[in-house]
Amino acid sequence: DPATLQRTVTAYLGSKYFTYSRLTRQPQPAAAISVRTLPPAADALLMMHVSLTTRGAAADDQSAALVRVRAAAARFPGDPLATRTLALAELHWGDKAKAVELAAQALAASPDDPDLLRLHGQALLAADATANRGLARRALVQAVNRNPADWQAMRLFVHTHDLVGSLIPASLFQVIETMWSLAPQVEGNSLDMAVALIRRNRLPDAAKVLEPLAFAPHGSSALVRKLHAAARDGDRAAVDALLGAPRD
Repeated sequence: DPATLQRTVTAYLGSKYFTYSRLTRQPQPAAAISVRTLPPAADALLMMHVSLTTRGAAADDQSAALVRVRAAAARFPGDPLATRTLALAELHWGDKAKAVELAAQALAASPDDPDLLRLHGQALLAADATANRGLARRALVQAVNRNPADWQAMRLFVHTHDLVGSLIPASLFQVIETMWSLAPQVEGNSLDMAVALIRRNRLPDAAKVLEPLAFAPHGSSALVRKLHAAARDGDRAAVDALLGAPRD
């Protein structure tokens, strides 16, 4: 009861068993601050670039948005931000081959930029996933090498492989696991991780990965709920039927 709890806590605080620890805080290093001038195209294209990088193809009128980006980029030929923004716009709304060309052009000027490497790989896959798979994979691997936290590049790389119809090698499984650990809140990452675990006959682990999705407060897909239930119950036949893959 509350009174007994209070007496117990008070006795503990006054006893020899209650100890204090003193921690010495290290002084914070001085923050490194730098100021850079935005490129000339920033006023016209910065907000559109932010929208494209955060929302992708989402736009009330994609055709009109593409026209606006093309017109604005044409005013700043050779501007890095203009080239990058136009490449994103073409990738999501327009000419996929043009997006590849623009991304390559921007990458030639900044060959170590991880975002441009990811953009180039994504554009290659969008233009022709089969013919460009090898080139896209190399670009995406370079992107991750330069930014090991880029789960989006990892996800693009992962989806150049067949996760359902073929065995998942250890190297690819490691990429999937890293991608998932970096952004487990992304439903696609958790679903990919669960599929990889299922392919390795680790159904209980797959069920744990799927559980947050299956019981998400804002709802989840019927496939996720059924897959979670089948994995939780250890029903491999039901799992395979849901994934459309033969049993190993």
